Amino acid sequence: MKKHTVSLKLAKQMEKLGWEKETLFWWARNILDRKEKDAWFLIIKKNLEYELDTKHYDHFSAPIASEILEELPQKIDGKSPKKGWYLRIKPIKNEKEGWEINYVGKKRKDMTFYYSKMSTGIQGATPAEALGKMWTYLKEEKII
Repeated sequence: MKKHTVSLKLAKQMEKLGWEKETLFWWARNILDRKEKDAWFLIIKKNLEYELDTKHYDHFSAPIASEILEELPQKIDGKSPKKGWYLRIKPIKNEKEGWEINYVGKKRKDMTFYYSKMSTGIQGATPAEALGKMWTYLKEEKII
């Protein structure tokens, strides 16, 4: 499941920035069990709510790529190019090396998102991690 969700670190950051969308998975840990206090695990949210008493658990939403895509703008209007910037998702050389997310112009010369400080876009080991980092970046920059 870890390959399909954002990391725990990113999940915490996204919640701090205001992630509100319901997600299929949660990162969770039992706060009462001394042995397991720092043992975070992924669980389907409804299973945690149904089988366990959630007041004894710390938990964070662990969005998957499709859930994050629903929250990202497909187009961002900007200073240049005149028609805006469009979301692009692609593997870095191959999927094993990770994924890159950026917003690009329609013309080849407008390949990078003008807000981004990184000319290569935002990268992550999985599509969910890369998309989560882009969502976080757009929230921090108050673009969304």
